[in-house]
Amino acid sequence: MATSNRNILIVGDSFVAEDFKHPFTWWNKISYDLGCQTINLGISGASNFNIWHQIMHAKQNYEFDKVIVTLTRPNRVEKVLVNDYDLWPIVETHFEDFTNDKIKSWAIHEWIVDGDYPMEVMEKFSPMPLAISRDRIVVNDIVTQLSEYSSCIMNNLFTEYTDNIEDIDIRAYSDVVTGVLDEGECGHLYESMHQKFYDDYGHRIKSLLQK
Repeated sequence: MATSNRNILIVGDSFVAEDFKHPFTWWNKISYDLGCQTINLGISGASNFNIWHQIMHAKQNYEFDKVIVTLTRPNRVEKVLVNDYDLWPIVETHFEDFTNDKIKSWAIHEWIVDGDYPMEVMEKFSPMPLAISRDRIVVNDIVTQLSEYSSCIMNNLFTEYTDNIEDIDIRAYSDVVTGVLDEGECGHLYESMHQKFYDDYGHRIKSLLQK
């Protein structure tokens, strides 16, 4: 699809997901600085496999030439939420499956806590070393798929992956670190922390998006 230098694609997990556009978020500040509009496809709980589908959907349906990616922890897996499998033959997974309650990505330990999967099953079928190896393949392809775009791919929660991407820890600015603040919040960051992240990394990210 043809690209437009007025659009920035935003993909990732809850660190960039937003229900509506918040002007105070670091990605919207960067978009404003560059005179661009954002196309935000971030999904809360997304796995790296989910993020791969966000990118593929965007390439097929939108015009853009800049991309911001926040990768996530490899411990996230998909759960099929459709009960009647005969009415939903799985031929190929699509982005829409993650947005229409057919498939949900979430962290393994939270599925276990909620009683969806027993610990002994997940330890056998998705141990962390296997998950890291699997997601390296997914992210390698993300890097390849975005080679034609000006992009900033941040490992964030995927700390084991540092090849050809930006080693940037957004989580260090999140509510997990700051605790509760009496401010607006989006993507796990309060408004003042969006400003701090923008001050610390905005120039670096913008320089990559202008290449």
